Amino acid sequence: MNRLEDSDAGEWVVVTASGSLYLLDLDRRTLTRGNFDLTVNRRLRRDWEVVALIAVVLCRVGSGMHLVIDLAVQGVDFTTRLSTTVLLIAPLRPEKEQVMGP
Repeated sequence: MNRLEDSDAGEWVVVTASGSLYLLDLDRRTLTRGNFDLTVNRRLRRDWEVVALIAVVLCRVGSGMHLVIDLAVQGVDFTTRLSTTVLLIAPLRPEKEQVMGP
């Protein structure tokens, strides 16, 4: 898989060059992000918390990822999450068929 579109469905794992792991559930419209590199402190607000995913603007291997999310902060409608270069996009459950958009 080399890209995800906002209209796609399913649960996906996205790994970036910084060592971050993103779990995108395009059916439930949620995002969970964390980092497995324990040698450096690369924590972001809401790491390992499930947050609302509003839109996938860009998610393509070889490019940075751009997401619009809702952190449930009063008075803030949305925020963006930008990533380093996407290295891998894979289904969370490879045995389960993923549905791609047009």
